[in-house]
Amino acid sequence: MEKNKIIKSNKVDKMRVLIMEEEIEALLNGDLSKFTSFYEKTKRNVYYNIYAILKDYALSEDVLQETYVKFLENLPKLKKGQNALGYLYVISRNLALDTIRKRKNESQEEIYDHMLKQEESHLSNDILDLAERVLKKQEFEIVILHLVNEMPHKEIAKLMHRPLGTILWAYNNALKKLRKEVGLDE
Repeated sequence: MEKNKIIKSNKVDKMRVLIMEEEIEALLNGDLSKFTSFYEKTKRNVYYNIYAILKDYALSEDVLQETYVKFLENLPKLKKGQNALGYLYVISRNLALDTIRKRKNESQEEIYDHMLKQEESHLSNDILDLAERVLKKQEFEIVILHLVNEMPHKEIAKLMHRPLGTILWAYNNALKKLRKEVGLDE
């Protein structure tokens, strides 16, 4: 039964990739009418990629919008057959890291004021909050990329410029921490 589920999931993933490739091809040819569809299919994964770094709902939404603007500006640089979602992840990660660098330059008082004014997002849930609280920053980012964005460990390793073994170790270590925290440790 599990094998059939995996095969069906792989067919759905391949179909999704083919549809996205068609949309990217249209965007590369100047047909911006396909952008809305592309955005709707990718925004959730890109958002969580950003949130894993910033841990701030409102700021992550701002960086999400910046990511797509930058993506459209750099669309002509995207080569045919290049992974557009991977390209979006790289852009979003870089913009999120830039945002952190900029925010470090703000005074502590400004940061505190911003945190007080920040609205609670409907995306917040107990599991994300638990993972964010228990895990180290890099572990949290790896878990989000793998579980929420369904990114393979190999792609995470490329994105984070780390060896695959390091990513696998960090991921498994993060899962052990989460299991222990909820009382499921073995």
